[in-house]
Amino acid sequence: MSEKRIVMKTQMGILKPLHEVFEAVVDNNKLNKYFVSKGSGRLESNKTITWRWDDYDATHDIKVLKVETDKYISFNWNVGNAETLTEILFEKRNSNLTLVKITEKDWVADYEGATHSMGQTEGWTNFLCCLKAYVEH
Repeated sequence: MSEKRIVMKTQMGILKPLHEVFEAVVDNNKLNKYFVSKGSGRLESNKTITWRWDDYDATHDIKVLKVETDKYISFNWNVGNAETLTEILFEKRNSNLTLVKITEKDWVADYEGATHSMGQTEGWTNFLCCLKAYVEH
């Protein structure tokens, strides 16, 4: 019998064209304006970059797995005591509306896993709110 796992999901509509929203995520110079204090480079397939948050005194290495322009980003990183897979999907809803969906997995379905997944849900929801504010205003 396989162990139960937790998957975190969040999403938000952003009132800007798909490519503009996608670039705000993959372009280090834009990401530094609303999400990380410092990033070491553009998100590109098979590249490891470092994200730094001064306000949390935290640094994480991001192992980018795959980037499909205007469609999809996936990466691994360590959250708590687990390496997780984060996937960001971009969907064009119309010429000026982009839906961004984020999933992060796999935590063991126990107290520690639930605590980390809830914290990540909070963090990725904050990311989406900041992304929305950045590109819309």
